[in-house]
Amino acid sequence: LDSSPTLENFNKKMESLTRRGDWQRALNLLHGMEGLGVPPSTESFAIAIAGCARHGQWEAALHELDSVASGPGGVGPDARCFNAAIAACGRAGQWQRALETLDRMASYEASVMASGSPKGNPELVRPDASSIAAAVGACGVGRQWRRALELVADMPRRGLAPDLATFNALLKALELSGRWREALDLLDALLEGRHGPGLEPTASSFQAAIRACEKGERWGEVLQLLRAMEGRGLEPSAA
Repeated sequence: LDSSPTLENFNKKMESLTRRGDWQRALNLLHGMEGLGVPPSTESFAIAIAGCARHGQWEAALHELDSVASGPGGVGPDARCFNAAIAACGRAGQWQRALETLDRMASYEASVMASGSPKGNPELVRPDASSIAAAVGACGVGRQWRRALELVADMPRRGLAPDLATFNALLKALELSGRWREALDLLDALLEGRHGPGLEPTASSFQAAIRACEKGERWGEVLQLLRAMEGRGLEPSAA
């Protein structure tokens, strides 16, 4: 940082630190901003929480989310903060905490709307498709495939439409639990356009279904999926 640090400089430095794996120094920088006369912004917290998520630090991510949501001042969290915290919990296998954070996100939105609090714009903190995808991913890691299905099925009630990232997260959740029938059903629905236009399965979509079938020793289905990938010009990865 230079002799006259700005908010932009702090945020760029935190981003650089988290990408290098030095998430603790990034948090120290965040915590020292106020004392240097540069109050952290919502983006500052989002960067820090995302850095914690990137390196599996779910407890630190939730702590920083608590700080921005309930601390003094007019800065509040946005969807990026909540989504990163949900992802942090998911990567650490803390699927219950991920779902609690998703519920808290909806509650926070409601409280901001009801109180007219300056700590956040309700439209910016409203759960979005990325929120659900992160929660679905958390359920996948926790082998909670039914909960993952329920989250996606509940999206219309939330006023949300699943996107391809959401469906890919769901396919991954089904793969991790070895639910090959459900994975094939979902992939077929995407291929047939039953979930809407513009949701063309990617190589990742196919590979999640393939790995689910491998777990179920459904070798015929594996070969069919590989042929379908080839017909669509999709290359399976070596992973």
